[in-house]
Amino acid sequence: LMSSIAPLSTDMYLPALSHVEQSFQTNSFLTQLSLASFFIAFALGQLIYGPLSDIFGRKIPALVGIFFFIVSSLFCVIIDDIYAFIALRFFEALGGCAGVVIARAIVNDLFEIKEAAGIFALMMVFSSLAPMLSPTFGGILLEYFSWHSIFATLFALGILLFLMILFGLKESAPHLKNKKFSHHEAMKSYKFVLSDKRF
Repeated sequence: LMSSIAPLSTDMYLPALSHVEQSFQTNSFLTQLSLASFFIAFALGQLIYGPLSDIFGRKIPALVGIFFFIVSSLFCVIIDDIYAFIALRFFEALGGCAGVVIARAIVNDLFEIKEAAGIFALMMVFSSLAPMLSPTFGGILLEYFSWHSIFATLFALGILLFLMILFGLKESAPHLKNKKFSHHEAMKSYKFVLSDKRF
């Protein structure tokens, strides 16, 4: 659920684009912008949560991120302004991507390379199922309820995930809590990743 919560937020929402456009009485450009803002935040957030999880451990950044996701999803249900909605989608992605980044870090903390490869493969299966099933589920919700029900569902899933992390997840890297952040090391890591041809 940690690694799938952000992708769910995109794929469940896709069938609702025309409904959102009608509801806000806006144009398709602004409606599509609510998707673009999500993807931008999703990309930026992954650069943020990596260093944060190396400073504060895995659990606290995960909880903070999912909290942002929960609050943003809730306000997406009640907001009546398209520009505020676009901003909320940005913060929803910024919070939700914490799960994607930190779930992988936790696997690296807890398992050896061979075992981790198996866990990552399993995570990829679930991550692949989300884009396939989520639009259908979103469509079913739209069949019986308004587009707001999609964000109400995401809000409920966020609450569930927050509680699972809070009460069910032990800190997998307690030794990192006292580690000092180094801008130089962070930039060096980013440079290494961006210069990797396979990446």
